[in-house]
Amino acid sequence: MSRFTAVVSVVALAGLVWLSCTDNSAEPAQRFSIAAMNDTVVYAGNTLCLLAFSNYAADSLLLYEWQFGQDTASLDTTLTGVKCTTWSVSDTGFHTVYVRAVDTSGNISDGDTIYAYVLPCSISIAATDAIDTVAAVGDTTSISLEITSPCEFVGHFIWQLASAVDTTAVGSFAKVWTINDTGSREIQVRAVSISGLTSDTLAVPVTVIASAPSLVLAQDTSVFVCDTVVFRAAQTAGQSPLAQYHWALDSDSFGVVSLADSLTYAWGQADTGWHSVKVRGIDSLGLTSNIDSVSVFVGLGGPELEPVADTTIATTDTLTVHIQASDTNGMIQKFLLGNALSGWRDSSDTCAMQVVYQGNDSEFVVIGIRDDDGLIATDTFVIDFNYQPDHLRILAPGSGESIYLRKYDSTFYTPQIAFAYASHDSDGAPDTLDYSVQITNAQQEEVYAYAGRDTVHILELDTGAYVCRVTATDRFGAGISTQGGFAVYLHTTVCFLGHSIVEGAGGSSHHGGFRLQVLNTMISKQAGHQFVAPKGPFFSSKMTDKQLDSCFAVSGSWGGMMRNLYENSFPKLSADLYVVMLGVNWQYSYLEKENIRSILNEVYTRNAHAHVYFVNGLPYPDSWNSAFHSRVSAFNAEFRDSIAAWNQIGRKIWNVDVHSSFVDSAYQRVDSLFDDDLHPNQAGYNRMASSILNSMAVGEEWN
Repeated sequence: MSRFTAVVSVVALAGLVWLSCTDNSAEPAQRFSIAAMNDTVVYAGNTLCLLAFSNYAADSLLLYEWQFGQDTASLDTTLTGVKCTTWSVSDTGFHTVYVRAVDTSGNISDGDTIYAYVLPCSISIAATDAIDTVAAVGDTTSISLEITSPCEFVGHFIWQLASAVDTTAVGSFAKVWTINDTGSREIQVRAVSISGLTSDTLAVPVTVIASAPSLVLAQDTSVFVCDTVVFRAAQTAGQSPLAQYHWALDSDSFGVVSLADSLTYAWGQADTGWHSVKVRGIDSLGLTSNIDSVSVFVGLGGPELEPVADTTIATTDTLTVHIQASDTNGMIQKFLLGNALSGWRDSSDTCAMQVVYQGNDSEFVVIGIRDDDGLIATDTFVIDFNYQPDHLRILAPGSGESIYLRKYDSTFYTPQIAFAYASHDSDGAPDTLDYSVQITNAQQEEVYAYAGRDTVHILELDTGAYVCRVTATDRFGAGISTQGGFAVYLHTTVCFLGHSIVEGAGGSSHHGGFRLQVLNTMISKQAGHQFVAPKGPFFSSKMTDKQLDSCFAVSGSWGGMMRNLYENSFPKLSADLYVVMLGVNWQYSYLEKENIRSILNEVYTRNAHAHVYFVNGLPYPDSWNSAFHSRVSAFNAEFRDSIAAWNQIGRKIWNVDVHSSFVDSAYQRVDSLFDDDLHPNQAGYNRMASSILNSMAVGEEWN
């Protein structure tokens, strides 16, 4: 049998029978007795020391004999009267222990009996505090255990929530509930001793809801003595209605419990000052809401004046002040109006008074009331006098200004016009002014509108006359307006580039060859607000109207010479349209053709959108060597093909075939159109002009 420790009861037992083999046939020389401790009860698993006492001299005793029940095999001896043994779980029940002593002479004492009852060991657990059985998402359910066991030490705890199992060394557990936990839940726990003994399972049911209740009270307020105030708590959230309301006045103790959502209260004369009112609610599930509170100021009473807000008016305005007032304990007798510098300057039995501009940027106003007890209530406010914006002016375009746009110049290909204005606000920053802009055309159609604080705009407008209106408004609504106008013109420039034929040699003295007829026709094709002007660094002797005579034509010039002048002497010369004729003075040679190509490339370098009308070579006299005729024919054919290739890459070049206009059906030169071997007469120039204008009708899309 296993040994254990227990508390043992020992009683005398007559008729003790020892089952040992000691010979007791002869009487011992001396008899002595022993006594054991009282009966006892012990729990399985405990160790108990049994005690026996003898009236015999201790140094005469040899040993003590102990027998457990009738089992002689369990006989054990000790040198002292102490026997320690441990009882196991299998020893549960009632046990008898016999004890006697033997002295050094072999004498045996009378025996004594101890009765021991071994109780089964157990572990019990319980929660130390009450546990809420309803929780909201976000709440924490905490469990702390109290462990009871007379015979065991707890080794660990096993917690289970649904399928999740956790083992802890301490008897506490906390769970924060999430939205996935809503519904009925049960937390189970059992304790396990170091020897493996397991307690009963403690089950804690918890219902998890989506949200706890919440409530709100009205805002802070002020009342007077003896006023009756009703405080009402409004439930703002929760799955269940609030069933109870707990109120606290000027404390944290919620001593007033009500089933209603309101509390009616009145303060007395001794209660002036600040007070606090708190409330919390408990819903039908037992969940407690938040605590909300209001502050209440209890006053004695008297005249009260409704505050007047600071305001801003124009210097030309008159402000009428309506004084709103009341008296909680009497009657209002007088309304007062004054300022901080001169005191009251007006008083009236009526509540409406007027304030006007008196030269100051602002006015500090004091208003007041006086009741029948002579009590006065006052308030102050500031009136700012606003000056409207001034000096509003349109900066660009200037009033009546004409704006000229180039037709094919790449810099102005998209007509962009800067429109700018400015104003001044004597009592505010300029960038706080709001502007409205309206621009209309001659048909009074709105072509542009804007509202905001920008003062510069880039406009894209067609040609025509425009009226612009600008209004500046300050932050108080005071404004000023101005109006202007401008016109947008389309300026088409044409450069006549070439030799003496371009200059007009051999023609009428005032026509400039074909130039006058070409220019007059171009001018006639322009709509309103459009005009054409020649552009070039030279004047000729072949045109009397010097406003139309500007050209880039030099008598006797060839391609290389004109290229040098164009690239080096006039690097900024650029036009929208070009009429180019070269080649004859160098007999349409290879070098001449290369120089002409270089001039045309430079034209498109300076203005990628230019229109070029290239005039081919006129026929030589029939009497001249055939080589001349071959060269001009080859030149005309080659440039016809080159122009077609340039058109493929986007260059706007037209081949003007004047050669065909100066030969008859037999391909013989019509000499009546020439003044000499090379230069046409005016009839010939008129024919050249017709060919150029026919090409322009296509290129400029004339109807």
